[in-house]
Amino acid sequence: QRARLRCLARDLASLTRQHQEAECRAWTLGRENEELRAELSRARTLLRDARDARLALEARWLREKALEAKRVNRAIEREEKYRREVSRLQEKLVKARRSQAGQPDVEPDGSRCSSTSSQDEEATVATRGSEEEAGSNPADYLPWGDRAAAASSP
Repeated sequence: QRARLRCLARDLASLTRQHQEAECRAWTLGRENEELRAELSRARTLLRDARDARLALEARWLREKALEAKRVNRAIEREEKYRREVSRLQEKLVKARRSQAGQPDVEPDGSRCSSTSSQDEEATVATRGSEEEAGSNPADYLPWGDRAAAASSP
């Protein structure tokens, strides 16, 4: 019986040691689990912050592109307006020069211009003088590279 008690005491000591080791491993795994959960929470927070930052950046980029598109559209509209105005003024200048040279004003469709508009144009030219006298060129009012094209036009 004593041998059996010693055997049981050894088994008990062995099982107690195994139990303590298992509890130690369980406690270690519990701590690792808590650390991993905290790390996962931080990673999710970082991911959410990164996503929010990306969305904010995309929204800002879209706003900037919309503003840039509006600026470009306004510039194009202004350029078209200036081109039409320059074209209209060039036509007016040609008509005024023709009327000063004694040539009748003729519309593109072949009809004669009314004398009232011809008289108005003559008055405008008389008050301002011709473009050569003023020392200015209608092409000076054109934006960017259109000056070369305007210089070659009549």
